[in-house]
Formats: sequence, C-alpha cells, structure tokens
Amino acid sequence: MDFIKENYILFVYLITVVLSIVRYKLYFDTPLKYLPILFSYTLLMEILGALIRDFENFQLIYQEEYEAYNSIIYNIFDVVWYGYFFRIFWLTVKSEKAKKIIVWGTVALVIASLVNPFIQNVMIRPQNFAIVIGSCLLVYCSVQYIIEVKKGSSKVLKSRNLLFWLGAGNIIFHSFYPWAMLLLEYDYNTYRTANLYSWHMAALSMMYACFILGYLKMASMNRFMKMDGR
Repeated sequence: MDFIKENYILFVYLITVVLSIVRYKLYFDTPLKYLPILFSYTLLMEILGALIRDFENFQLIYQEEYEAYNSIIYNIFDVVWYGYFFRIFWLTVKSEKAKKIIVWGTVALVIASLVNPFIQNVMIRPQNFAIVIGSCLLVYCSVQYIIEVKKGSSKVLKSRNLLFWLGAGNIIFHSFYPWAMLLLEYDYNTYRTANLYSWHMAALSMMYACFILGYLKMASMNRFMKMDGR
C-alpha cells in the first residue's frame, strides 16, 4: 500500500497511455503517431525506477552504497523525450529561424550527452548539462509553437489541439526540472530544505494533467494541422 501511495504518479502515466491509445485514430497519420510508444516507455521506465529505488532485489549497480540508484534509466529517458519533441516541433513550427535553433540545439544536446559521462558518473548522477540544454530548448520550442497557434487559430480550435496541450505541459515541467536537478547535485541542503522533490512531483503531475486534458478535448490533429496551414 505504501508503494502505491508513494508512486501515485504511475496511475497518471497509465491514464495517459490508455487515452493515447483510445484517441489514436485522431492523430495516427500525423507526426504525433508515436506518442503511445513514448508514454508506454515512460510508464515502464517509471515502474522500473520505483522498483530499483524501493526494493533490494531490483538493482542495476551491484555496489551496496549505490544499489538504490536509478539515474541511468532517467538519463537515457531524458534524451529520448527531448529528441522526440524536438523532431515534432521542428516539423510543425513555421518559423525558419526557430527550425534552425532546434537543429543547433539538438546538436548541442548530443554533444552534451557525449561529454557528460566524462565529467559525471551518469550511472549514479543526472546528466545535468544535457538536462539544462534539453529543457531550455524544449521550453523554447513549446513557446514558439503556442505563439504561432495563438496567432493562427480560433480559441475553440486552439483548445482542441493536442500539441498545444503537450507544449503547455512541457513548459510547466521543464521550466522547473533542470534547476531542481542542479540543486540536487550541487546544493542538496537547499534541495531538501525547500522540499523540491514535492515540487518536482507537483510539476510532473501538472504536465500530465495538461496531456490528459489535451486528449480529452482534442479534435482530429490531421484536420487541425490542415486548417492551421501546417
């Protein structure tokens, strides 16, 4: 029971996975078609992370002092998440300047991901350079897309655009995520005193609330993109 209570977010992920499959017919022929795979991967990754953290029989590092560490699976996940959404926004934003920023930002993320293992032990530490670059670029992409949608769509049509809600959710979480991870790594006392883990979970819940709301309100993304000139 304690495991379920402490990992309530897993049920939020599960609801998102179910909705991504139930509503799949509305976006199966758009760049968003791999969302059910991404959200299913997220759910499985979080289950594995929780098992490693909470149960001694599950571990990736066979050293007693690190047996509950699960950073490596999140480090891999972060790159997958950033890469997926960078591609989506590169395909959907209209601004050529924004497209170039996304390309160069993706290059910077790849370089940071390759350099990080030489600076930090990514098996037991978050890859902070990649997280900062990835989160900042993802917030930029999301803001750029939302600005374009607001200029080109009616209020009703905008609210039925799944990618609008995906962008809003990413802005909420990734405006907070990198700075929390930096404090966790370099100033743990402040991280603990400010109870940033609870804030982290709150931001994560808000992000997925946006995703769920987007699925509940969405219209056909194919139709939306055509009407929006995409």
